[in-house]
Amino acid sequence: MSRGLSDRTAIITGASGALGRATVQEFLDEGAHVAACDVTDLPLDALGLSAEARRHCVPMRHDVTTEEGCAELVLHALRDLGRIDILVNIVGGWKGGTPLHQVSVEEWDAMFTLNVKSAFLCSRAVLPSMLAQRAGRIVSISSRTAVVPVGMQAAYNAAKAGVIALTQTLSEEVKHNGITVNCVLPSILDTAANRTAFPKADYDRWVKPADLARVLAFLASDGSASITGAAIPVYGRA
Repeated sequence: MSRGLSDRTAIITGASGALGRATVQEFLDEGAHVAACDVTDLPLDALGLSAEARRHCVPMRHDVTTEEGCAELVLHALRDLGRIDILVNIVGGWKGGTPLHQVSVEEWDAMFTLNVKSAFLCSRAVLPSMLAQRAGRIVSISSRTAVVPVGMQAAYNAAKAGVIALTQTLSEEVKHNGITVNCVLPSILDTAANRTAFPKADYDRWVKPADLARVLAFLASDGSASITGAAIPVYGRA
């Protein structure tokens, strides 16, 4: 079994969701020490981890849509794990079904807060530590609809496009400091919630959370050292 993240420390936000759980498991399997962050209490039982894996996973409750929450998360991770090598920005959300002229300001703001502001605040919070050690990996979640928009979800599309711009801008700023910054663009994920929302879909065409987690783990590894500023499609067959 590969141990491409052996002894690395990673913050993974949105750890309670389907992709978050899969990513925590993948990073632990690859040898990382993980700060599994969520906005609610996250019992290790909920992650389904083995006794051995639990020794290397620290659940952390912080709201990463706020400046204070991100600052507390970084202090918590540095205190408990000693350093921060990797940040995976998974926190996000979707809302749609409304034409642009009927989209509320509240929906617009919520999509940007969940999808862009959280990635901005977390990235900004970990950067002083990464810059000091001249090493780090930051990976965020965008979406296929950021580059191939579909109707009736303008706020989500625009917010995920913002994640790409944030990724590419930050990559330009830190690429000479041993830090890589990338994002992935999944199509629809094969989760219980999405199966409920689309009961007649062909689920075999969707991206499995575990498959996307392996892409995230690669982007966090030494093997991806030459990749930065990339927006990587992970579409499955959807």
